[in-house]
Amino acid sequence: MSFDHNNSSSDSQTDDDGGDFGKERLLQGANEDVTFTLLGTSDFPLIECVIQPGCSVCAEPGRMIGMPEGIHFHTITGDGTEAGFLSRMGKAASRMFSGESFFLARFTNDTENPQTMRFGTVVPGTVVPINLADYGGEIIGAGGVYFCGSDGLTVESCFKQRLGAAFFGGENFILQRIAGEGAVLLQGGGVVVKQELTPERPMIRVDTGCLVAFTSNLEYNVALAGGLKSMIFGGEGIFHATISLPRGHQGGFVWIESFPYSKYLSIIKSMYAH
Repeated sequence: MSFDHNNSSSDSQTDDDGGDFGKERLLQGANEDVTFTLLGTSDFPLIECVIQPGCSVCAEPGRMIGMPEGIHFHTITGDGTEAGFLSRMGKAASRMFSGESFFLARFTNDTENPQTMRFGTVVPGTVVPINLADYGGEIIGAGGVYFCGSDGLTVESCFKQRLGAAFFGGENFILQRIAGEGAVLLQGGGVVVKQELTPERPMIRVDTGCLVAFTSNLEYNVALAGGLKSMIFGGEGIFHATISLPRGHQGGFVWIESFPYSKYLSIIKSMYAH
């Protein structure tokens, strides 16, 4: 798989429908079967996906903006299978517990020519392109971060935390494992930054709602935010998430968002209690 992140957002190109968009190529799927490109601005992203003949792309349901004739749409479970109804419901429940929808939407190009689809996010923020092969073939994401990706990936709930973290992890009560060969796009609120953990800097503490994803070799837990006075009056919550590098590992990566959408909604609700 090739990973291409050519920032050409300053070059404006004319869209097929007459619009004027800056384009930034994000990455390609395995065997160049799918190419993802960012249109417009990064804070309100529109993703253009070019699907080669006979190939497919998967996305979170409800993200499709435009679908040309010749694209076949159907639903699958998180592991990509189209099992019987009862089996499908059991597998889909794994995704539901991690904050995702029951099913994934698969779009297959049944024509003999490349076809272009477009997808939009539901959160003002950043789309994070990840080549899974660069991170050992899998990452661990917070609930709701999966946006779209290559066909054949596995998206399922998992527990990477201790029991205490599971109870007090807030938005990240259940995490999700995204694994396989291909590309995945994650969605985060606001700006998403990538932090590297090393033996010299083996741990980072973040707000539980600001975690987007981390590499699977890292450990996830929760810790008290501070003393009693800090927890009550500090405004930073009672618990923080801690992501740490186990002994013997050389490094790992953490993605953090600046604008947790759940917090934004909670502030609006607190102002309009009715």
